[in-house]
Amino acid sequence: MTSSEEPLPTSKQKLEVCNESTRAIEVMVEMTPERFILRPKDKLILIADAENAPRNEGFTLNFYDGGVQIYAAWDGQPSAYINGQPAESDYTTKVPFA
Repeated sequence: MTSSEEPLPTSKQKLEVCNESTRAIEVMVEMTPERFILRPKDKLILIADAENAPRNEGFTLNFYDGGVQIYAAWDGQPSAYINGQPAESDYTTKVPFA
C-alpha cells in the first residue's frame, strides 16, 4: 500500500487518530512498539493487515496522561501515516505530560 487514501481490501483494518488538543501527544503502537508524536491538528492513520487473523478483533486503545497505546488487531507492525505521509518512529521528542 503506497497511500493512506487508497481503497482498502477487506483484509485490512483502518484507524484514524486526530489530535484536536492544543498539546502534542504520544502514540505508542504495539507490538514492536513504535512511538509517534502527534502535534495539534495532526492525523495518524494506521492500517492493519488482518488477513491471517484467527478472529476479527479490530484495534484496542488504552489512554494515559499525554497519550494513547494502540494494539493493531493481529498485525504486529501496521502501516502508519501522519498527515498523509509515511510515519517514522520518534523516540527523541519529549512530550509534556499532564
